[in-house]
Order: sequence, then structure tokens, then C-alpha cells
Amino acid sequence: MQEKSNCHTITMEEVPPAHVPEWLISHFLQQMQDPRPLNRGGPAQLLTIHPTESARRATLNNLAKGGKKDGPIDRTSHHTLDSLVSSLHAELRLPRLLPSGGPFSILLHAECKKAAKALQFPLMHSLPDQHWGRGKSRDLSNLNHCLREESVTSKASPDLLSFRVLLTALAEKLGGMHGDDQISALVNILEKIPDSEVPFGLSRIDGIIFLDHPPTVSPLRQRLILALTRFKPLHVLANSGSHRLGVHGFVPNDISAVRDSDNLPDWVPRHSPFTHVELNNIEAGKNQPIRMLVPRIERSIQATHALIDSAINAKSPPESILIIDPSAESNHEIWSSMLNSFGFHLPIRSAPLKESPGVHWLSAIISLAHYEDAWSLPQLRALAVQQTLQFEVEWMTSHQHPSIADLTPYPDVEILEQVSRGFHLLGGQGALFRWLHALARKPIANSYQNEEELCRRHESTQWWLLCLANRLRPLLSSIDVNALDGSLVSIGCYSGEKLPIPEPAQSGDEWLNQFGSMLHWHLLTSNLDGDVNRTIAGLQKIFDTHYTLRNSQRLLGHSPPVTGLDWVDELLTLIDSSSLSGKQVASSKLKLLTPDEALGCHADLVILTHLDSESWNTSPPSISGLSESERSELGVLPPDNRLRESRHFWHHLLSCGSEVIVLDAHDDDSTQPSTPLSEWLAVTQWDPASPPNLPDFISSEEVFRMEGGKESRWGLSFIEGEGPFLCARPSDIISSGDGRFELVVTGSHQRDNRQRDGIQIHNARYPMQEPLNPSAITIPLDVILVEDRISRQPRIGSEEQPYLDSNRNGEIVTVD
Repeated sequence: MQEKSNCHTITMEEVPPAHVPEWLISHFLQQMQDPRPLNRGGPAQLLTIHPTESARRATLNNLAKGGKKDGPIDRTSHHTLDSLVSSLHAELRLPRLLPSGGPFSILLHAECKKAAKALQFPLMHSLPDQHWGRGKSRDLSNLNHCLREESVTSKASPDLLSFRVLLTALAEKLGGMHGDDQISALVNILEKIPDSEVPFGLSRIDGIIFLDHPPTVSPLRQRLILALTRFKPLHVLANSGSHRLGVHGFVPNDISAVRDSDNLPDWVPRHSPFTHVELNNIEAGKNQPIRMLVPRIERSIQATHALIDSAINAKSPPESILIIDPSAESNHEIWSSMLNSFGFHLPIRSAPLKESPGVHWLSAIISLAHYEDAWSLPQLRALAVQQTLQFEVEWMTSHQHPSIADLTPYPDVEILEQVSRGFHLLGGQGALFRWLHALARKPIANSYQNEEELCRRHESTQWWLLCLANRLRPLLSSIDVNALDGSLVSIGCYSGEKLPIPEPAQSGDEWLNQFGSMLHWHLLTSNLDGDVNRTIAGLQKIFDTHYTLRNSQRLLGHSPPVTGLDWVDELLTLIDSSSLSGKQVASSKLKLLTPDEALGCHADLVILTHLDSESWNTSPPSISGLSESERSELGVLPPDNRLRESRHFWHHLLSCGSEVIVLDAHDDDSTQPSTPLSEWLAVTQWDPASPPNLPDFISSEEVFRMEGGKESRWGLSFIEGEGPFLCARPSDIISSGDGRFELVVTGSHQRDNRQRDGIQIHNARYPMQEPLNPSAITIPLDVILVEDRISRQPRIGSEEQPYLDSNRNGEIVTVD
């Protein structure tokens, strides 16, 4: 029932999935109302470790609803393992945590390159003169990250051991600690300090309540939990169920559960633990989740929109809604657009830095002269038409044209396309030479073109390309620099004058400073609306990270690249390894979470969507540098970890709401159900004779083929051997019985409303809303009407058969 760890005990009791004991909630409120310690008659001071940050925030929000009369909330009494690690990191005065991406990845590659030359990676790099690419550094870093919480120090490969020594040494030189070493360093300190030196955050508490966690807690985190018991006792609340399948929660050291209140520690609030019989009765008596069918997996978001619309407009709307989507990250933009129509706002998630429009075009400019599509027409055309980055006039040139005062360096896309086709200009090495010589030739106008206008446009485009290439001179290859220095290419094709070009920078860093100083920043800040401007945020991020990189390189004695492709590669790597931070603006009533983020959360209405095998992948991840045989030999990262985790999450999700709706794309042959859904469908007993199970906010009068009409947004779908199920019906084709078919659109989006209006107009009925442009209704008939008019119009009139009879001359309004 309990195990001693030095002088403190570990106990565990089983609770049903998604169950928060009432005694624990009551004790939270007592802690708020009575701050006295246990030895002075107050309630026991508990440190509660929640499974996820979402569950922790939900608990704090629920406590805050009690009002000021219950006292202030001590947020330091509620942690997750990650937030507890951060808190202990600060208390034990460990070095600052260094970010793993951005500048650090470039510094780490430089150190790996030195170490590889010294043959410190004998398996991956056996020859000192062999090239060490960024991919090898990235593979070593990923391998170390995946094994950072596994106990494999004594069995790891010599390459990984050398990398870990290098990583620690690099972090120490920078005055910090890498994130992969954080938990390991923290555990080592907690295991070595005397029992009497209790960390400050643990000194005032009487015990630790460890809420239900997945059974796949890593070995290093298990050591951390056991290290905490050197200072305070631990009581675990774990879900009941199969240990082997992963349904049961994490149990330290496989201790048995407490079944009697007499065996509970004194500091744990008095209550009666669940018995096996009680747990089985709760499992048998819980509400059956509602299985709802969707025609295709892509219609899941539409079906969810309809469910939320019906729920919030019901007589008793739910106070909280939880949407579970395993692919929430990739579907975030679609979900955000859909939920905005209800007034719900999702948090802005962190995004790669290259998704910033400003950083995207910065990447396009610096990579214009390199790689396979260097100076290609698509690249030049994209830069010519982009409006995101606007520059001062000096970015091209500050000088006036020698002979044509009103001529400026400006790209003409039509000229670029004509020259590219005429001279068959493709991208790649030497393309700039061919472009400059092709544009230096005087164009030949045909009879349909104004020769002077054509020549002016041609020379304006030639001047633009010259200025752009010369502005990029410090980033160019030697071949492009030689092409730019040619005496003929800088002579105007029309004027015959030498075209003025801007003074180039001497290095890549100076070029980046010029880029920032010549931007029209006021145009970027003129349309701020209170939301995050990713263009400004991205550019600011890249300038800050580049400045940090140069400072760190000077500190470490690294020689940064100065010009050319090396400088471009470094900046592009910096962009690829950096990200934009998100923003927490989530609605407390509705949350969109993944299954792992939702562990410990509860809601009145829970909708499980995108439950296909592609969205919820339970197969083991592939790790570069670690084969399946090596994984088995080392005894790390068991291949069934993801599957056991998913089962644990699934059993929680099925019980975490007053009403749980499972969206199943049963008839979609293009996808397969995920393992948790497939197992649930297989073990559930379906009664074909029973009526369909409907949510509380959907009545039979709203379901087509029950009591609802053909315009109902819900229908019934029959599965052989299982019975009828509620089915989402965003659109349907109904047969009228006489060989005719009718399209019915039932969605609640504005697009669906417009589509219904179009169907009404097509059927000669009044629409619900007026058309945005009434004249557009006849656009599909324009061709037919014009052809009919032309067919009936006389070609040439004659005296015998004039165009109009003489008695109709009075009907002519005008002859102009």
C-alpha cells in the first residue's frame, strides 16, 4: 500500500477516469479560506501536480469562481511537472536556460564541426577531412533530445557521449544550461543535497498530491518524483484499469492501491478510497458516449460547427465546451475561422519564423542569387510584384537618370516575361549574366507597339535589375560579381548612357543593417489593429537573433561568414530554427485541445473529432541514428508507448464530459479509424433494435427520417448489425420519387446560406437574402442571350428589306 523512500512514504489510490474527488476540491477551498499550517489546526498544505497545463488552468479558474470570500488563490500550490521543474530550477539557482533553436543551433554546429575534425565522433565521422554537414549536427541533437530523459549514459554510443560533453561545455561557455540537461541536473542535485535542506517551494507543504498521469512517464521524471519524496510524502491518484494496456495511470514503483481509509497518511484529507466493486459499478453506470457519423473526415469541422450552433442556441446551453482534435495544430487556422463566427477566440500558437510575411520576403531576396532557381523568372517576378516590403528610394539608387529625368528603376513584369521567353532564360548558375546581356539589347517594337514607350519600359527594367544585383553584391557568388562588373551591361539599352547604381555594402552584416534602415516601417505600422503583426514581429525577431548570434560568436571565438553563400546559408538556418511566440487569448468557455493536452480537463460538452489513423498516429516515432534493434537493446522508448498513452487519453476523454460526442467517419473509405476509436467500436455492444442516441440539445423533430423535414441539418445513417446513428447532414441529395433529384444544403455557415439562396433562385423562388449584386444573377445567361440576339439581328439592310421599317423611325432615340 505504501513504500518508504528514505523518511517519507509513497501511497496510491485508484480513482475512476476523469474523476476529481470531491474531498480534494473541498480541501482546495479550505486552503484558500484557512492559511494556518497543519500543526496549528489548519488544513494540510498540499502541493498538487496536475497532468497538463490545461488542467491546472481549469482548476485555478474554477477556484477563482468562488469569489473573494474564499480568499486568495495560491497558484504555487498547483503545478505541472514542467512548471515544477522551472520553479525548482530558479530556487536551486541553476544557470539560466538557453533556447535550443535560433542562434544556439548555429553555435552548436560550429562546435560539432570542430569536434568532428578532432575525431570525437568516430562512428559518424571517421576521417578528419570529411565534410561535416548541418544534417549530422541536427541528427545528433535530435537523438540526444529523444534520449534526454532515458537512463542510457553507460550504454550510449561514443558519438552521443561526446556530443553530450560538447553540449554541456558549450552551454557553460555561454553562461547557461541547455534544456536537454535541465531535468538531469535538477535530479542530481535533489538526490545529493541533505534531507534537511528542503527546497523553499516544498518547505511549507505537508505533502504532494500527484494527479492521474499517463503510464509512460519517462525514467528521468520518475527519478525526479522519487527525489521529491526525500523531502515530502507523496500520494498518487491513478486511474483504474489495465496496467499492460496503458489504461491505468502512472504508479511509482508499482505499489498497490490503498483500499481502506485507515491506511491513508495523516496529512491526506479524510475520505473513503474506492473499492474494486465501486470502481466497477462506476464504470458500468457511466453514460454511453454518443456516436455520430460524418460522411467524410473532411466534414468533421462542419459537423462540429453545427453541433456547437445547436448546443449554444438550446434552452440549456452548456457552460463549457471541449473540442478534441489530434490534428489541432495543423487544423488551427480552419478551427480559428470557424469558431470566430461564434465569438470564440483560440490562442495564437507559436509559428515558424519563416511564416512571417516580412521574413519570407527577406529570405526570398537573400536567396535570389543562389541555388537551382537563382535569378529565375518566378523569383524575379515575385519580388517585382510583392507589396509587403517597401523601401526608400535610395534602396535602388539615389541618382537621377543621366538623360531621361522621369525614368526610374522599376520592374515591368511583362518585359521580364518577354525577355525570358525570347532568350530562353532559366534559373541557375550564370543566369544573371544572361539576364543582364539580354536586357542590355535594344528591344525591337512591332507595328502594334509604341517604340519609345517599349524602350523606356525595357530600360527601366534593366536599371532595376542592375540596382538590385548591385545591392546584393556582398551576397553574390564570384561568377555573378564578374557578370555585374562587365562594361556593357550597365549601358542603358535605349539611352546609351551609363546607368547609376547604388553603393553596395562591404559585408553581409552591413547589408542586413542597410536592409533594416531603408525599410518603410511607417507603412508596416499604419494598419495595426491590436492583433500581432507578424511582419513587424518577424523582422524584429530576426534582427534580435542575428545580433545575439554575433555576440555569442565573438564570446566563443567563432569566425562568422562575411559574404557570399556561407553568409546566406547562416541567415537562412537562423530563420528556419527560430519561431514566433504565441499569445494566450483563449475563451474560457470553449477550448480546442489535443488528446494529450486534455488529460485532466472536464466540460459539459465534449466533441471528439478527426479520429482517423492519420490524424491520431499511434505508431512509434522513427529516430535518426537509433534503429529498432538498438532501441530494444538499450531498453529505451518502448514502441508501444504512444499506443498505451493514447488508450489512457481515450478512457479519460470518454468520461470527461456530461455529454461526449464521438465523430466517426464510418463510410469514408479513404481513411482508417485510429486505434483507440477502432478498439472502442469493437468492444462496445450495439443494439440494432434500439432508437438512435441523440444529444440533449437535438430533438427527434430536428432529425430527417425521424420527425424532421428534409431541410433538417441532422439525419440518420444505418449500419448493418449496429443500428441507426445520428448523422451530420451538411448537404444531401433527395429523390422526389418521379426521377427528379433535389439538392438540400443545411449548413449554418454564411456560405451555406448563400448556396441555399442560389438554389432558391435557380428554382424560381424568393431567396432568404437579397443577392449582393442582382445583375450577377443573369451572368450565366449572358452568352446565350448575346448569341440569340446576334442570330436574330440582320447583317446588312437594303432598300427592299431595310434594317427597320419606316413606321418605326420614331422609336429611334439617338444615332450616336
